[in-house]
Amino acid sequence: MSDNIEYREQLGMILQYIEEIGEKYGALRGHFKHERSADALPPPYYIQPGKPNRYGLRLYCIRLSNDIVVLLNGDLKTENNPEDCPNCRRHFRFANALARKLDEAIRAKDIILNGRELEMDEDFEVEL
Repeated sequence: MSDNIEYREQLGMILQYIEEIGEKYGALRGHFKHERSADALPPPYYIQPGKPNRYGLRLYCIRLSNDIVVLLNGDLKTENNPEDCPNCRRHFRFANALARKLDEAIRAKDIILNGRELEMDEDFEVEL
């Protein structure tokens, strides 16, 4: 990732937004940009008044409930479609593959969401 000040500022805004979600709002759907099976931060531009709709930094995550978000990785998004972005493609694909596997495990009751906790057997593994 670039040392560019603008991107450090964007990272600071994303971290501030994560803190606000955790302390004030909860992980409500509208606070995330849904991207196939996974999600991304920052949220859509219309959730952030005064912020332009530009590519910028993306942090991929998986929103499991209003209380649980799995934070993953991200990078500087240079293309509108993350599949076309050399920086974000692998993070986007990983986030979506993991989101599908976690969803399957939750439906099969291999993982149980209990408030802010994930309950699973000690030997539970996700194979991608």
